[in-house]
Formats: sequence, structure tokens, C-alpha cells
Amino acid sequence: MMSKFIAYITILLVALAGSAVAVADNHGFGCQKIRAKAHIDPNYVFGCEFDGVDYSFCIAGDVKGSFKGTWVSYLQDEWVINSIDIGLPEPIPFISNYAREFEVFASPKGNIYGDAQYIFDYRIFDVAGKFPLPIFITGGTGRYEDASGWMIALFGATLDKARISGEVCGPNVPVDDDDDDDDDDDD
Repeated sequence: MMSKFIAYITILLVALAGSAVAVADNHGFGCQKIRAKAHIDPNYVFGCEFDGVDYSFCIAGDVKGSFKGTWVSYLQDEWVINSIDIGLPEPIPFISNYAREFEVFASPKGNIYGDAQYIFDYRIFDVAGKFPLPIFITGGTGRYEDASGWMIALFGATLDKARISGEVCGPNVPVDDDDDDDDDDDD
């Protein structure tokens, strides 16, 4: 009786170990840190198209770091609203712009899609000389299919360079189990 019990336990443990190996072979659900620098072409390209959708204009750049590829921001005219007042108390008048962008980070292993919405106050460059762009990852292709996560692009005063940090997670993203910024150098 005891030997049958041990045999059943052994079979169960072997089956569980096989399941764990199968999950590991499918890469499971992983996250990848993103630490990169971008050089942005400050010239707008008018009349852009992506995946069958026409956009009013776009801005493009190259990305190097733990993610290597290109970055394009696609905008529609109606996504930029000039001179909005968000109602801060007096005596601080706050006139600004609201904008929304569709972000595409393209690499040989797939695209990361993102949504960026922000309010921009031109006076920020008089104070800190930096502009943060929050990007919510909404999916992608290849390795980044069904991905989610976030990125922050921190621009300098000239808006032609940015430092990007964040994390992308998804069912096809390799597990990043260390704190180094050297992950996935072959993107």
C-alpha cells in the first residue's frame, strides 16, 4: 500500500515538474526594463500614415539602449488643444496645451504601441529645462504582442534628445530577474 502511495506521489511530482518545464519553455509572463536614449528629429513630417490610419503629422527618432530601434509619435490636429486654462488659483495664470499622441517604438523583435496624453506649459523650460512625457504601453507586435507597461521620456530644453525609462511586460517578453540595465542588448 505504501509503495503504491509513493508511486502515485512520484508520478504526480514528475507531472508537475514537466508542467513547470513546459511553462518555462513558453517564456511565461515576463517584464523587461527599458533604459534608453533617443535622438529626435525636431522637424515635423506632415501627412503621416500608420497601419492604414492617416495622421496630421508625426515626429521620429532613433532609440539606443536596452531597447534599440525607432520611435515615431503620431498626432492629429484635433489632439492638440492650444491655450487651455486648467483653473489653478490666482495669482498663477496657467495657459498651456493639451496633446495626445500615438507612440510606436519599432525594433527587429516587434513594435511597442503606446498612448501619451499630457498638458504642456512652455514656462517649464524657464524653471527646470526638462519636459516629461508619460507613455502607457497599450500592446504591440512580435515579442510585444499583448504587452502592457509604462515609459517616461524626459526631454531636455531643446526637445531633440530624451532619456527613456520604464518597463514593458507581456506573455512573450523574457523574464528580467536582475536589476542591471543591460538586458536584451540585441534588440
